[in-house]
Parts: sequence; structure tokens; C-alpha cells
Amino acid sequence: MDDEEVIKLLIFSMEITYQMFSGRSRATVTQKGFRERRRNFESILVDQFTGKLGEVFVKRFLEEDFHVNIELDWEPKIEKFRNDIVNAKRRVSIKSSQSLAGIWAEADLGYEYGIMVKCFVPRHPILQFFIEVCGFSSLIDFAERRLSSANDIFRKYINSLKERLRGYKCGKIQTTLGGYICGYFKTSEYEPVKEGQRLPYLDTVREERYFVPIY
Repeated sequence: MDDEEVIKLLIFSMEITYQMFSGRSRATVTQKGFRERRRNFESILVDQFTGKLGEVFVKRFLEEDFHVNIELDWEPKIEKFRNDIVNAKRRVSIKSSQSLAGIWAEADLGYEYGIMVKCFVPRHPILQFFIEVCGFSSLIDFAERRLSSANDIFRKYINSLKERLRGYKCGKIQTTLGGYICGYFKTSEYEPVKEGQRLPYLDTVREERYFVPIY
């Protein structure tokens, strides 16, 4: 999690989520597509982080294996057909999935190529960052000072939390993120799936887009 691009992604996700809640972004706190309910700050932040993590993996893969320079899009603007790889000559959509068992690659309308990445991340990635960069320890120390006169039950709680953190060396990142790049597809070779159509293991399609099976 200490990779430079992952740190960029963390900062980007935090800022774009704050913009959404402050009304400075055209994105909304009610996610379109497969979710229709209003989301809280933490869930949006994690969605932003995981949703763009696949782009970081693709960048690393292409640069290390093909020795090309890849520029990711870190602008907060929401535009149609905005290229996930800024310096690509073709319109490329990179999608991330938290489910390793998913069978569908997807791309929005208007893109020429779709790349699908299955990611695996900690259950609470933002909290994990917080723990490993000493933020959580600082919070516990602050609480311990303020609650020095509290009753025994809170001292037990604080000691229990400290014990949970014992395995982490403050400032040393030890959590690993990973992903599988499933491959790419050319959208012109497929027909988009209409809104309302049902797909196996996916249920109802809520927005017209390309879906390609992964076997």
C-alpha cells in the first residue's frame, strides 16, 4: 500500500469524496448503476479507491512488461468518454471489480476498448492505511490522555485496542494490495446490453453498456 500510485489514489479518493458531499462535483452521493441508495462518506471513499485501483494495476503492468509511459487521469471532472489512460490514442475504459468470482467484463458506451481488473483489498482499506501510518495509535493516545480519570471499563477498552495494534510497527506499511488483469476487449466487436436486460449472476442491467463474459 506504500506504492506511489496507490498513495495518489488514496488522496484522490479522499478529495473527490469531499467534493461530492460539498456539492462541488457533478457526481452524487446516490450511486447510479447497480446501487440506488444513498451512501455514507466511508462507503463512497472505499468505492472510489477500489473502483480506480484497477487503473493503477494496469499502469504498473504496462510499464513493467511493455516499457511504455502510462498517464492516468487524476482530474475530478466527470465527462463522457474521458480516457482512463490520458496519453492513449484510443478511448480506453478500465473497470475494477472487488469480486474475484465475477464473470462479466464491462465498458461504458463511447469507449473503444475495455480492460477488466479483479482486485483484492483489505476489508476496510482506509482504516488499514490509518492504522499503519500511526493515525490510529495517535487517536488511542489522545483518548487515553483525555480519559485518564475514566472508569475501569474504558481503560480495558483502550488496552484492548492497543493489544490489537501490537502487531503493527508504526509507520511501516505491511498490507499488500493485488489484482488480476483479466484482459481487454474491443467494443466494436460486441453489442451493448440494453437497460433492463437480465444477465446471469448479475441480475438486471441498470444502465446500457458493454458486457463481455470472462471464462
